[in-house]
Amino acid sequence: MVTNREIQWSNTLLERVRQVRQFENRPILRAHIGVAADSIEPTVQAVEKLADAQCLEIVSLAPDQPSQEYLAKFIRGEEDPTSTSGAGRRPDPHQRRLRRLKAATQRGNYP
Repeated sequence: MVTNREIQWSNTLLERVRQVRQFENRPILRAHIGVAADSIEPTVQAVEKLADAQCLEIVSLAPDQPSQEYLAKFIRGEEDPTSTSGAGRRPDPHQRRLRRLKAATQRGNYP
């Protein structure tokens, strides 16, 4: 039996699907995580816990569901990116914060 420590998990979706099917014979699991807070730290900590628990293959890193759903509209100027409607926060254009979220996934089973 292959353990998670012996697997070098892929960063690409199709390869990750193949790996999970091959090693664990199940579909991949994805969850959205985005803690509505004044800083990114609660979300980083939540992502680290999920990665350590090895319970997901994909962590959706957008701050909230409306951010994911309406990102293209924000970019086109059809939605107000400072709107606080919906859960969580607006899309985060800051690369430093996105890098922190990505770094939080680089542990456990590397979701």
